[in-house]
Amino acid sequence: MISEPLWNQLFNQYHQIPVEQIDSTNLNIAFVDELANNDNLRYLMEKRDTWEYSDFETVTKHLAAKKWLYWEIERVFNTYSPIKWDQQDQKSKDRIKELAEILPGICRDPFDTGMDIDPFFVNKDGVYKKNNKESSERASEPKPHTIIKTPIIVSYIGENLEESAEYNYKIKYKSITGKIYERFVDPSVLLSCDVKTLVKMGLLITDEDSKNFKQYVKKYLDPANSIPIEFIAKRNGWHRNNQILVTGSVKHSVTGRENLTQLSEYLQKHYEMKGNKDTWKEKVQLVLSYDIVRLKMYATVAAFLIRFTPVNSFTFHNWYESSGLKSIGQMVAASLIGNPTHIDGLIQDANNTAVGIEKYLEMNSDIPVFFDETSNNPDFKNRLYMIGNGKGKGRGTKDNGYLQGGSWRTIVQTTGEIPLAKGAGTLTGQQMRVIEIHEGVPLLDPKDVNELKIGIESNYGLFLDEIIQEIFKNKDRMTLLFKTIQLQFPKANSVFAERLKSYFVVLAMGGFILEEVFKTNQIPAKEAIDVCIQYYNKIVLDDPTVPYSDGALQATYQWTARNISKFERSIHDFKSNGLAKGAIEIQGWITKESIYYDEDMLRKALEGIGYHYERVKKDWQTSGIIEPYTKNGKVKSYRCQSTINGKSISGIKIKIDTLKEKLGMDKRILVPEDQDVDQEVIDSEEKNIVKEIEEFLRNNPLYDNPTCSTEEAANAFIQEQDHIELMQGKSYIYDKMELIKNRSITDTTNCSSV
Repeated sequence: MISEPLWNQLFNQYHQIPVEQIDSTNLNIAFVDELANNDNLRYLMEKRDTWEYSDFETVTKHLAAKKWLYWEIERVFNTYSPIKWDQQDQKSKDRIKELAEILPGICRDPFDTGMDIDPFFVNKDGVYKKNNKESSERASEPKPHTIIKTPIIVSYIGENLEESAEYNYKIKYKSITGKIYERFVDPSVLLSCDVKTLVKMGLLITDEDSKNFKQYVKKYLDPANSIPIEFIAKRNGWHRNNQILVTGSVKHSVTGRENLTQLSEYLQKHYEMKGNKDTWKEKVQLVLSYDIVRLKMYATVAAFLIRFTPVNSFTFHNWYESSGLKSIGQMVAASLIGNPTHIDGLIQDANNTAVGIEKYLEMNSDIPVFFDETSNNPDFKNRLYMIGNGKGKGRGTKDNGYLQGGSWRTIVQTTGEIPLAKGAGTLTGQQMRVIEIHEGVPLLDPKDVNELKIGIESNYGLFLDEIIQEIFKNKDRMTLLFKTIQLQFPKANSVFAERLKSYFVVLAMGGFILEEVFKTNQIPAKEAIDVCIQYYNKIVLDDPTVPYSDGALQATYQWTARNISKFERSIHDFKSNGLAKGAIEIQGWITKESIYYDEDMLRKALEGIGYHYERVKKDWQTSGIIEPYTKNGKVKSYRCQSTINGKSISGIKIKIDTLKEKLGMDKRILVPEDQDVDQEVIDSEEKNIVKEIEEFLRNNPLYDNPTCSTEEAANAFIQEQDHIELMQGKSYIYDKMELIKNRSITDTTNCSSV
């Protein structure tokens, strides 16, 4: 029974259908009765401002089954969704009319489908099998054999959007209590007659019925019966070669949005639309001008785009003291596309287990992810590496098998009162996978903030369709957009800064899309690239939390790795003729323990990437990075004198162990490839790198084909394997990637020719 308060609430909300003098009945009361007894119809009416053809068809089926006439159904459309109904072409309206006129006869019995399933038949009372000829001879109207007293039919075949294209069946059935349900089940439940599962669902079936039941289902599923197909999804994200984007229960494509069935129930309501844009704009105006809020909104849109860039997943962490409106800013960003609440919405509690975070990321690839208050979970910082790698853990199964971990591409937005990676060690893998911004919104009137919160909790998801359509409009030129925006950013001074720059480029791409949508909706726009460059300068190039001299040391190491052939090696230590050959300028000298830099070369290199050499040198002296030249226990100079390969040299001396310690690296660094002593180690390491690249290409076939360039594949590999870039440099990885990709293409060609 429907409660009287709910009926009255619905009546007050939907008592809008005009009553004509010639009407014999008040359609408002009849319509509210239908709403009161049908959850799906109520849900459809709540989002009536966004109806597409499929929604009009669904409402028609609901009402026609209850014997509503076409003119009555049309009056509902003209009353509650006049704009969307008017936008339907005449052909679509004719189909709706035909459906309304045919369905009443068909739907008199909800289980009478009109399909040829002889010798079986089904009605509202159960599933039956006609008796054979022998029994027919003994009775004029032989009584059919009852297979199951609770009817069940397959109303749709669900085709999964995943590449594997798994199928499920949508069944309609009546339980032992007489209530009618619709749900998706695995095909094996029906075709193998999983009696235990069917009984738990409320069907009255026994083992003795199973043989006939399986025959009935097989007959019902005969291709000649043309059961309609409905798309289903198990996760959000891009599907079908990036031609379809799933958000909750909606399938977006270049032609617009369509409803689908989202099998993951908790995702179904995240992307609902509620309220109206004017109210949203009015309430959000309070914080819309603040760049930190704008940047979070850019990150929301950028999560949809990151798959089309060479950038892997990363975390965008906004930390600030209490009352900085960190969470409110996050809610505003989430409200662009869906429900921004913490209960049934997009924003998750950061106080979650490692497995919980991993599984949530798997289900939301290509979709913005929000975690609030990381301060409540001290272990969250340990998830940064996993988030950035975009892969979950592989796990063993009970049958001694192996289940590969899931994968994702997204941007995770987090808030908290403390940083996640700052101070956790100098430039670790964690720090390379997170943008951390210490900034809050200035103190605002609590009353205004409360009204803002209430406003976005009642008005949300209103820009999702426009954002996604703008993405589809620009999808084919995302690579060009990435490169164009990247050129506008200042030059990075280290590999770490280069990585973080790529994150801000992706944010700027999201901003570019969002600002176009804002312009369409008369919302004051900003220059997204300027906003992102401003933050890049502030938190990367001028980041006060990373000592100036440490950044210079990172840059020095990268410059050394890229120019290793221009350093002469000690024959005494390495038993060779040295690396520096030909008419080149010597950058420095390498012994087994130290590097001696030609000071003029080092000065030129550091100043060329924006560092003030004298300031760096002074800081290195103070922190003990530079080894001084001493005599009689006193420091004489910070240019060390030595003899290498029979020549007197003078240079800035830095011990290799000091570099390893300062850079937080636990592997060999800057050891020439032709070192005789450790040749076996070198060969082993090279084999391991080749193996890692081959495994990467196997797991990411998108990069292992002729249409993907070596540079794109190498950059994607570097995103996962930071240590190899730090150890060997980009050129080494490019060379190995090109070798392996060419070999793969050759093998494929040879196989094809055979």
